[in-house]
Amino acid sequence: MLLAFVSLFQPLRHVLPTRRPLHAKLFLIMAARRGAVLTYALVGSANASRAALSRTVAEGGNVEAGVVLRLDGEVRLRDLLPTLVAGNLDGVQLEERAAPPAEIDLSAWIDEVVHHAGAHTLTVAWSSTGPAPLRSWRLEYLDHELAQGDGPAAGPTVVTGFELSPASAEIALVAGGQRWTVPIRVADLELLPVGPGMAGLDLRALLALLGRRVGGERLSTLMIQRGPAGVATALDAVFGEGFGPTDVFKAWWGMREDLEVASTLAAFRFRLHGVIGVKEAWRQLSAVPVDQLAPEEVWIYGCELVRELDRVELGGGPDRAARATMLAEVVDAIRRDLQRLEPAGDDLAWLDSVRRFYAGGRAS
Repeated sequence: MLLAFVSLFQPLRHVLPTRRPLHAKLFLIMAARRGAVLTYALVGSANASRAALSRTVAEGGNVEAGVVLRLDGEVRLRDLLPTLVAGNLDGVQLEERAAPPAEIDLSAWIDEVVHHAGAHTLTVAWSSTGPAPLRSWRLEYLDHELAQGDGPAAGPTVVTGFELSPASAEIALVAGGQRWTVPIRVADLELLPVGPGMAGLDLRALLALLGRRVGGERLSTLMIQRGPAGVATALDAVFGEGFGPTDVFKAWWGMREDLEVASTLAAFRFRLHGVIGVKEAWRQLSAVPVDQLAPEEVWIYGCELVRELDRVELGGGPDRAARATMLAEVVDAIRRDLQRLEPAGDDLAWLDSVRRFYAGGRAS
């Protein structure tokens, strides 16, 4: 039957017959036409029912797959299935099979598993009740033990220093000789790294990445293959002894472009709050020690950043208002920082011209 089915599509000499379970039925219909006897065989998934054989899908019928074969002569079931055995039901004893007991899922003791990427923590919230007593247990992530205990914890179990791997987004509860997996919910998706080796980029790496001076794939490859020293060597070739205004301004222009081309609200949020977003770049820049970067220069860089963010084209779409709100919150926070960083003194005659140019460096 299997060979006959396959032979409709390719010659038999190319077929390697194999034995495997098939969900298939066989119908044999014999007919005489012009003195010749023919046998029609229907092989396929259809049962002997109206829904399978006589009703269309529009009429509530099933979707079935079948092949019709026309065989010469009278072909009976014993000819196709010589090993088939017929038995008398009087000699058969029918017994009701008991259903196996349902497995008790002890993972019901866990209400939720939450990962905070910004804080590098994993929090396991326990339920006050469960399907069966929970005795000795342990939590594992990628075969590494995270925690263990005896009985349900009275409060949340917090794992510090946790890093989510691209290979898995679930933990395992091992208890009672069984193992269950529980999904991990990420509370701040925008703070997850965009690729391996892309977490914790320093200011120079951010400026190079955002300013299109080096690609994310190259940074990731360098970090994986050579570590921080390899990344530092590549950045030395880009910036030389240090970055300057052109490098910072190019990064701001790149961030503005990233915000404008973000296709979803989640992507827009990532470009604002993520590990390579606006807030992280400004946080690192404004935290540079004064002996490495003058406060006046940081203030000017911040004014230029606000200027670029104010010029972001949000476009249309149903989430435009949400994007505008998120962007305004970030801009307002930077303006407050600029108010704190604004240079003071009577000998800063250049300050008024800078204020007039940016018309926003001083927080209102």
